[in-house]
Amino acid sequence: MKLTQSAIQELLTKKTDSTLIEKEKKQLERIKQRQEKEIKQLIDYENKMGEIKKKQEEKEMLQREKDRLKEMENARKRRENEERKRLEELEKQRKQAEEERIAAELAAEAQRKEAEVKARELEKERKRMNDIRLREEEQRKKHEEFVRKTEAQALQRQNEILQRKEEIERKDRERQELLHLQWKKKQEEAEEKSRQAQEKLKQAKEKTDELLIKKKNVSGVDSIKE
Repeated sequence: MKLTQSAIQELLTKKTDSTLIEKEKKQLERIKQRQEKEIKQLIDYENKMGEIKKKQEEKEMLQREKDRLKEMENARKRRENEERKRLEELEKQRKQAEEERIAAELAAEAQRKEAEVKARELEKERKRMNDIRLREEEQRKKHEEFVRKTEAQALQRQNEILQRKEEIERKDRERQELLHLQWKKKQEEAEEKSRQAQEKLKQAKEKTDELLIKKKNVSGVDSIKE
């Protein structure tokens, strides 16, 4: 069978179309494969990112759990510490109350003993004061008796003293009079000596004046002669 030109052209066209179709199929296949690969990579990436996100979420959840447990542990420690402090404070208050009770008992005992000591001291002081009063009364009586006995002696001694004083005063007056007479005599003697000394000075002055006059007169005569 002999093909015409148009038939050949048609066959060539069909063949070309078939080749093009085949090429497109292959290209489409490659595109499909590439898209599938990209999709797979995208899915793998999304899966990987999902896993990373899941791990991150798990890590964050684990961290939150750790933080929660840590906070619970800290809260438990705080509660235990507060409870310990509360118990310590209660123990401290109990000991303080016990010490205050013991101190109060000791103070009461000390006050009781002090009161007993003061009572004994007061009794002792009362007895001492009574003894002093009795001794003073006895001494007063003895003193009164002594005063009565010594009043006469004292009066006698006083009279003797007055007499002795009068005698001393009399002798002193006589001594003063004698001293006055002696002083007066010495004064008169001193005045006489002073008078005589003045008289001698006066006479000596008069003689000196006479000698000066004579000397002056002699000097005048000598000058006239010259």
